[in-house]
Amino acid sequence: MRYELTQDEIKEMLVNVERVAHIGSWRLDSKHNDLIWSDEIYRMFEVDPLEFGASYEAFLNAIHPDDRDAVNKAYLTSLETQEAYRIEHRLMMKDGSVKAVEEWCETSFDEEGDPLVSIGTVQDISERWEAQEKIRQQSERLLENKEELEELNSSLERKVKERTKRLEDTLNELSLAQAQLIQTEKMAALGGLVAGIAHEINTPIGLGITSMTHFVDETKRLKKLYDEEQLGEDEFTDYMHSAGKLASITYENLKRAAGLVKSFKQISVDQTSEEKRDFDLRTYVEETLLSVHNRLKNSKVVVESDCPTDLTINSYPGAYSQIITNLVINSMTHAYDKQDEGTISLAFTLEGPDLEFIYKDDGKGISEAHLKKIFDPFF
Repeated sequence: MRYELTQDEIKEMLVNVERVAHIGSWRLDSKHNDLIWSDEIYRMFEVDPLEFGASYEAFLNAIHPDDRDAVNKAYLTSLETQEAYRIEHRLMMKDGSVKAVEEWCETSFDEEGDPLVSIGTVQDISERWEAQEKIRQQSERLLENKEELEELNSSLERKVKERTKRLEDTLNELSLAQAQLIQTEKMAALGGLVAGIAHEINTPIGLGITSMTHFVDETKRLKKLYDEEQLGEDEFTDYMHSAGKLASITYENLKRAAGLVKSFKQISVDQTSEEKRDFDLRTYVEETLLSVHNRLKNSKVVVESDCPTDLTINSYPGAYSQIITNLVINSMTHAYDKQDEGTISLAFTLEGPDLEFIYKDDGKGISEAHLKKIFDPFF
Protein backbone atom coordinates (compact mmCIF):
# COMPACT_ATOMS: atom_id res chain seq x y z
CA MET A 1 0.00 0.00 0.00
CA ARG A 2 1.46 3.33 -1.11
CA TYR A 3 1.31 6.18 1.39
CA GLU A 4 0.50 9.59 0.00
CA LEU A 5 1.98 12.61 1.79
CA THR A 6 -0.27 15.44 2.69
CA GLN A 7 0.53 18.99 1.69
CA ASP A 8 1.43 19.83 5.28
CA GLU A 9 3.78 16.84 5.50
CA ILE A 10 5.44 17.81 2.22
CA LYS A 11 5.83 21.37 3.45
CA GLU A 12 7.26 20.19 6.76
CA MET A 13 9.69 17.87 4.96
CA LEU A 14 10.86 20.71 2.70
CA VAL A 15 11.40 22.99 5.67
CA ASN A 16 13.51 20.31 7.43
CA VAL A 17 15.55 19.62 4.29
CA GLU A 18 16.32 23.31 3.88
CA ARG A 19 17.22 23.64 7.56
CA VAL A 20 19.57 20.65 7.50
CA ALA A 21 21.24 21.63 4.22
CA HIS A 22 21.33 25.36 5.04
CA ILE A 23 19.61 26.03 1.75
CA GLY A 24 16.70 28.44 1.39
CA SER A 25 14.42 29.00 -1.58
CA TRP A 26 12.76 32.12 -2.91
CA ARG A 27 10.28 33.28 -5.54
CA LEU A 28 10.03 36.73 -7.11
CA ASP A 29 7.00 37.86 -9.03
CA SER A 30 8.59 40.32 -11.45
CA LYS A 31 5.36 42.07 -12.46
CA HIS A 32 4.27 42.82 -8.90
CA ASN A 33 7.76 42.86 -7.27
CA ASP A 34 6.45 40.39 -4.75
CA LEU A 35 9.23 38.40 -3.06
CA ILE A 36 8.64 35.20 -1.10
CA TRP A 37 11.32 33.66 1.10
CA SER A 38 11.37 30.30 2.76
CA ASP A 39 11.89 30.13 6.52
CA GLU A 40 15.54 29.07 6.07
CA ILE A 41 16.36 32.28 4.17
CA TYR A 42 14.91 34.36 6.99
CA ARG A 43 17.09 32.46 9.47
CA MET A 44 20.08 32.80 7.14
CA PHE A 45 19.57 36.55 6.69
CA GLU A 46 18.70 36.90 10.40
CA VAL A 47 15.59 38.86 9.48
CA ASP A 48 12.21 38.88 11.25
CA PRO A 49 9.49 37.97 8.70
CA LEU A 50 7.15 40.46 10.35
CA GLU A 51 9.64 43.30 9.91
CA PHE A 52 10.90 42.48 6.40
CA GLY A 53 9.36 44.30 3.47
CA ALA A 54 9.57 41.51 0.97
CA SER A 55 10.85 43.10 -2.25
CA TYR A 56 13.81 42.86 -4.59
CA GLU A 57 15.17 46.18 -3.21
CA ALA A 58 14.92 44.88 0.36
CA PHE A 59 16.86 41.79 -0.73
CA LEU A 60 19.60 43.98 -2.25
CA ASN A 61 19.87 46.00 0.96
CA ALA A 62 20.69 42.80 2.87
CA ILE A 63 23.69 42.12 0.62
CA HIS A 64 27.17 43.32 1.56
CA PRO A 65 27.69 46.81 0.07
CA ASP A 66 30.82 45.68 -1.79
CA ASP A 67 28.93 42.84 -3.52
CA ARG A 68 25.59 44.57 -4.11
CA ASP A 69 26.32 45.89 -7.63
CA ALA A 70 27.72 42.54 -8.78
CA VAL A 71 24.58 40.65 -7.63
CA ASN A 72 22.25 43.20 -9.20
CA LYS A 73 24.22 43.11 -12.45
CA ALA A 74 24.12 39.29 -12.52
CA TYR A 75 20.32 39.32 -12.10
CA LEU A 76 19.71 42.02 -14.73
CA THR A 77 22.03 40.26 -17.19
CA SER A 78 20.13 37.00 -16.71
CA LEU A 79 16.92 38.85 -17.58
CA GLU A 80 18.50 40.17 -20.77
CA THR A 81 20.01 36.84 -21.82
CA GLN A 82 17.17 34.72 -20.41
CA GLU A 83 19.77 32.44 -18.90
CA ALA A 84 20.08 31.20 -15.34
CA TYR A 85 22.91 32.53 -13.21
CA ARG A 86 24.95 31.44 -10.22
CA ILE A 87 26.87 33.78 -8.00
CA GLU A 88 28.66 33.78 -4.64
CA HIS A 89 28.43 36.90 -2.48
CA ARG A 90 28.36 38.13 1.08
CA LEU A 91 25.58 39.21 3.41
CA MET A 92 25.89 41.98 5.95
CA MET A 93 24.25 41.16 9.27
CA LYS A 94 22.81 43.79 11.60
CA ASP A 95 25.54 43.18 14.16
CA GLY A 96 28.22 43.83 11.52
CA SER A 97 29.15 40.19 10.99
CA VAL A 98 29.42 38.77 7.49
CA LYS A 99 28.12 35.57 5.93
CA ALA A 100 28.90 34.04 2.55
CA VAL A 101 26.17 32.55 0.38
CA GLU A 102 25.83 30.89 -3.01
CA GLU A 103 22.78 31.91 -5.02
CA TRP A 104 21.13 30.16 -7.99
CA CYS A 105 18.40 31.86 -10.05
CA GLU A 106 16.27 30.97 -13.03
CA THR A 107 13.58 33.18 -14.59
CA SER A 108 10.55 32.31 -16.75
CA PHE A 109 9.42 34.68 -19.54
CA ASP A 110 6.19 35.34 -21.45
CA GLU A 111 5.83 35.25 -25.25
CA GLU A 112 7.05 38.84 -25.54
CA GLY A 113 10.19 37.97 -23.55
CA ASP A 114 9.18 39.84 -20.43
CA PRO A 115 10.11 38.22 -17.11
CA LEU A 116 7.33 36.58 -15.21
CA VAL A 117 8.70 34.73 -12.18
CA SER A 118 12.22 34.23 -10.87
CA ILE A 119 12.92 31.33 -8.58
CA GLY A 120 16.13 30.49 -6.85
CA THR A 121 18.00 29.08 -3.92
CA VAL A 122 20.43 30.55 -1.41
CA GLN A 123 22.92 28.31 0.43
CA ASP A 124 25.05 29.36 3.39
CA ILE A 125 28.65 28.67 2.38
CA SER A 126 30.34 30.62 5.16
CA GLU A 127 32.25 27.59 6.38
CA ARG A 128 33.52 26.92 2.86
CA TRP A 129 34.54 30.55 2.45
CA GLU A 130 36.34 30.46 5.80
CA ALA A 131 38.15 27.31 4.73
CA GLN A 132 38.98 28.89 1.37
CA GLU A 133 40.16 32.05 3.16
CA LYS A 134 42.38 29.98 5.43
CA ILE A 135 43.76 28.15 2.41
CA ARG A 136 44.32 31.49 0.67
CA GLN A 137 46.10 32.91 3.71
CA GLN A 138 48.15 29.74 4.03
CA SER A 139 48.99 29.93 0.34
CA GLU A 140 50.05 33.54 0.76
CA ARG A 141 52.19 32.59 3.75
CA LEU A 142 53.66 29.69 1.79
CA LEU A 143 54.37 32.04 -1.09
CA GLU A 144 55.92 34.55 1.28
CA ASN A 145 57.94 31.78 2.91
CA LYS A 146 58.99 30.56 -0.52
CA GLU A 147 60.05 34.06 -1.52
CA GLU A 148 61.89 34.47 1.80
CA LEU A 149 63.54 31.07 1.29
CA GLU A 150 64.56 32.01 -2.24
CA GLU A 151 65.90 35.31 -0.93
CA LEU A 152 67.76 33.49 1.85
CA ASN A 153 69.18 31.02 -0.66
CA SER A 154 70.20 33.86 -2.94
CA SER A 155 71.68 35.72 0.01
CA LEU A 156 73.43 32.55 1.18
CA GLU A 157 74.87 31.92 -2.28
CA ARG A 158 76.03 35.53 -2.41
CA LYS A 159 77.58 35.28 1.04
CA VAL A 160 79.24 31.97 0.14
CA LYS A 161 80.68 33.53 -3.01
CA GLU A 162 81.84 36.59 -1.06
CA ARG A 163 83.40 34.49 1.70
CA THR A 164 84.96 32.14 -0.85
CA LYS A 165 86.45 35.18 -2.58
CA ARG A 166 87.71 36.51 0.76
CA LEU A 167 89.18 33.09 1.58
CA GLU A 168 90.88 32.93 -1.80
CA ASP A 169 92.26 36.44 -1.28
CA THR A 170 93.39 35.46 2.22
CA LEU A 171 95.06 32.30 0.90
CA ASN A 172 96.79 34.35 -1.78
CA GLU A 173 97.93 36.83 0.86
CA LEU A 174 99.09 33.97 3.09
CA SER A 175 100.98 32.40 0.19
CA LEU A 176 102.61 35.75 -0.52
CA ALA A 177 103.36 36.25 3.17
CA GLN A 178 104.79 32.73 3.37
CA ALA A 179 107.03 33.41 0.38
CA GLN A 180 108.12 36.69 1.97
CA LEU A 181 108.76 34.96 5.30
CA ILE A 182 110.82 32.29 3.59
CA GLN A 183 112.80 34.97 1.78
CA THR A 184 113.18 36.92 5.01
CA GLU A 185 114.36 33.77 6.76
CA LYS A 186 116.88 33.24 3.99
CA MET A 187 118.08 36.82 4.30
CA ALA A 188 118.27 36.50 8.10
CA ALA A 189 120.32 33.31 7.75
CA LEU A 190 122.50 35.04 5.19
CA GLY A 191 122.91 37.98 7.56
CA GLY A 192 124.05 35.63 10.31
CA LEU A 193 126.40 33.98 7.85
CA VAL A 194 127.86 37.36 6.86
CA ALA A 195 128.44 38.29 10.49
CA GLY A 196 130.07 34.94 11.22
CA ILE A 197 132.29 34.95 8.14
CA ALA A 198 133.23 38.61 8.67
CA HIS A 199 134.38 37.77 12.18
CA GLU A 200 136.35 34.76 10.97
CA ILE A 201 137.96 36.72 8.12
CA ASN A 202 139.00 39.52 10.47
CA THR A 203 141.43 37.22 12.28
CA PRO A 204 143.66 36.13 9.34
CA ILE A 205 143.45 39.54 7.71
CA GLY A 206 144.42 41.18 11.01
CA LEU A 207 147.40 38.85 11.38
CA GLY A 208 148.35 39.53 7.76
CA ILE A 209 148.19 43.29 8.30
CA THR A 210 150.27 42.98 11.48
CA SER A 211 152.90 40.92 9.62
CA MET A 212 152.99 43.37 6.73
CA THR A 213 153.29 46.33 9.12
CA HIS A 214 156.26 44.67 10.81
CA PHE A 215 157.73 43.86 7.38
CA VAL A 216 157.40 47.50 6.30
CA ASP A 217 159.08 48.68 9.51
CA GLU A 218 161.97 46.24 9.02
CA THR A 219 162.36 47.37 5.41
CA LYS A 220 162.49 51.02 6.44
CA ARG A 221 165.10 50.22 9.10
CA LEU A 222 167.20 48.35 6.54
CA LYS A 223 166.96 51.22 4.07
CA LYS A 224 168.04 53.69 6.74
CA LEU A 225 171.12 51.58 7.53
CA TYR A 226 171.85 51.37 3.82
CA ASP A 227 171.50 55.15 3.33
CA GLU A 228 173.81 55.81 6.29
CA GLU A 229 176.28 53.22 4.94
CA GLN A 230 175.97 51.24 8.17
CA LEU A 231 174.40 48.10 6.66
CA GLY A 232 176.45 45.08 7.59
CA GLU A 233 176.20 41.39 6.75
CA ASP A 234 174.59 40.48 10.07
CA GLU A 235 171.90 43.15 9.73
CA PHE A 236 171.16 42.01 6.19
CA THR A 237 170.98 38.34 7.24
CA ASP A 238 168.58 39.16 10.10
CA TYR A 239 166.41 41.15 7.72
CA MET A 240 166.21 38.32 5.20
CA HIS A 241 165.26 35.85 7.93
CA SER A 242 162.55 38.16 9.29
CA ALA A 243 161.28 38.99 5.81
CA GLY A 244 160.88 35.32 4.92
CA LYS A 245 159.07 34.55 8.16
CA LEU A 246 156.75 37.57 7.86
CA ALA A 247 156.01 36.83 4.20
CA SER A 248 155.12 33.24 5.10
CA ILE A 249 152.80 34.37 7.91
CA THR A 250 151.15 36.92 5.62
CA TYR A 251 150.70 34.38 2.84
CA GLU A 252 149.16 31.73 5.09
CA ASN A 253 146.72 34.20 6.62
CA LEU A 254 145.74 35.71 3.28
CA LYS A 255 145.30 32.19 1.91
CA ARG A 256 143.04 31.35 4.84
CA ALA A 257 141.05 34.55 4.32
CA ALA A 258 140.68 33.80 0.61
CA GLY A 259 139.40 30.34 1.46
CA LEU A 260 136.88 31.80 3.86
CA VAL A 261 135.72 34.29 1.25
CA LYS A 262 135.37 31.51 -1.31
CA SER A 263 133.33 29.41 1.11
CA PHE A 264 131.22 32.39 2.07
CA LYS A 265 130.49 33.20 -1.58
CA GLN A 266 129.35 29.65 -2.30
CA ILE A 267 127.25 29.27 0.86
CA SER A 268 125.64 32.68 0.36
CA VAL A 269 124.71 31.76 -3.21
CA ASP A 270 123.32 28.42 -2.00
CA GLN A 271 121.18 30.04 0.70
CA THR A 272 119.57 32.52 -1.69
CA SER A 273 118.96 30.09 -4.57
CA GLU A 274 117.34 26.73 -5.05
CA GLU A 275 119.85 25.36 -7.52
CA LYS A 276 120.62 21.68 -7.30
CA ARG A 277 124.28 20.70 -7.75
CA ASP A 278 126.99 18.22 -6.75
CA PHE A 279 128.96 19.06 -3.60
CA ASP A 280 131.23 17.36 -1.08
CA LEU A 281 129.11 16.93 2.03
CA ARG A 282 131.90 16.85 4.64
CA THR A 283 133.60 19.99 3.29
CA TYR A 284 130.28 21.81 3.00
CA VAL A 285 129.25 20.93 6.58
CA GLU A 286 132.62 22.18 7.88
CA GLU A 287 132.26 25.44 5.93
CA THR A 288 128.72 25.89 7.25
CA LEU A 289 129.82 25.29 10.85
CA LEU A 290 132.57 27.86 10.33
CA SER A 291 129.88 30.48 9.65
CA VAL A 292 128.44 29.97 13.17
CA HIS A 293 131.81 29.70 14.91
CA ASN A 294 131.47 33.18 16.39
CA ARG A 295 128.35 31.97 18.29
CA LEU A 296 130.34 29.08 19.75
CA LYS A 297 133.84 30.36 20.55
CA ASN A 298 132.87 32.23 23.73
CA SER A 299 130.78 29.34 25.05
CA LYS A 300 131.60 25.99 26.59
CA VAL A 301 129.59 24.13 24.00
CA VAL A 302 131.46 21.88 21.56
CA VAL A 303 130.19 20.92 18.09
CA GLU A 304 131.13 17.47 16.86
CA SER A 305 130.55 16.42 13.25
CA ASP A 306 130.65 12.84 12.01
CA CYS A 307 130.47 12.74 8.23
CA PRO A 308 131.96 10.23 5.74
CA THR A 309 134.89 11.49 3.69
CA ASP A 310 134.78 11.75 -0.09
CA LEU A 311 130.97 11.78 -0.05
CA THR A 312 129.67 13.77 -3.00
CA ILE A 313 125.91 14.19 -3.20
CA ASN A 314 123.58 15.84 -5.69
CA SER A 315 121.09 17.96 -3.78
CA TYR A 316 120.24 21.49 -2.68
CA PRO A 317 123.20 22.73 -0.60
CA GLY A 318 121.40 25.88 0.51
CA ALA A 319 118.81 23.74 2.36
CA TYR A 320 121.61 21.88 4.20
CA SER A 321 123.27 25.17 5.15
CA GLN A 322 120.01 26.67 6.45
CA ILE A 323 119.03 23.54 8.38
CA ILE A 324 122.42 23.15 10.06
CA THR A 325 122.76 26.86 10.81
CA ASN A 326 119.22 27.13 12.24
CA LEU A 327 119.59 24.01 14.38
CA VAL A 328 122.92 25.11 15.88
CA ILE A 329 121.72 28.66 16.55
CA ASN A 330 118.47 27.32 18.02
CA SER A 331 120.44 25.06 20.39
CA MET A 332 122.74 27.91 21.43
CA THR A 333 119.74 30.19 22.00
CA HIS A 334 117.38 27.82 23.82
CA ALA A 335 119.20 24.70 24.98
CA TYR A 336 122.06 26.18 27.04
CA ASP A 337 122.46 28.99 29.51
CA LYS A 338 125.50 31.27 29.20
CA GLN A 339 127.99 29.22 31.28
CA ASP A 340 126.60 25.76 30.49
CA GLU A 341 128.86 23.08 29.10
CA GLY A 342 127.53 20.80 26.40
CA THR A 343 127.97 18.95 23.17
CA ILE A 344 126.16 19.34 19.88
CA SER A 345 126.56 16.39 17.51
CA LEU A 346 125.87 16.06 13.81
CA ALA A 347 125.98 12.57 12.32
CA PHE A 348 125.53 11.72 8.65
CA THR A 349 125.08 8.08 7.58
CA LEU A 350 124.38 6.46 4.24
CA GLU A 351 121.39 4.11 4.33
CA GLY A 352 121.31 2.61 0.84
CA PRO A 353 120.26 5.40 -1.53
CA ASP A 354 119.23 7.62 1.43
CA LEU A 355 121.25 9.95 3.62
CA GLU A 356 120.33 9.93 7.32
CA PHE A 357 121.12 13.07 9.31
CA ILE A 358 120.86 12.89 13.11
CA TYR A 359 121.20 16.10 15.12
CA LYS A 360 121.48 16.06 18.92
CA ASP A 361 122.25 18.40 21.78
CA ASP A 362 122.41 17.65 25.51
CA GLY A 363 120.78 20.92 26.59
CA LYS A 364 117.70 21.50 28.74
CA GLY A 365 115.25 20.09 26.15
CA ILE A 366 111.90 21.34 24.87
CA SER A 367 108.94 22.12 27.13
CA GLU A 368 105.92 19.86 26.78
CA ALA A 369 103.77 22.80 25.68
CA HIS A 370 106.15 23.46 22.77
CA LEU A 371 106.58 19.82 21.75
CA LYS A 372 103.19 19.85 20.04
CA LYS A 373 104.13 22.87 17.96
CA ILE A 374 107.72 22.20 16.86
CA PHE A 375 106.61 21.15 13.37
CA ASP A 376 104.24 24.09 12.88
CA PRO A 377 105.42 26.44 10.11
CA PHE A 378 107.45 29.41 11.40
CA PHE A 379 107.13 28.33 15.08
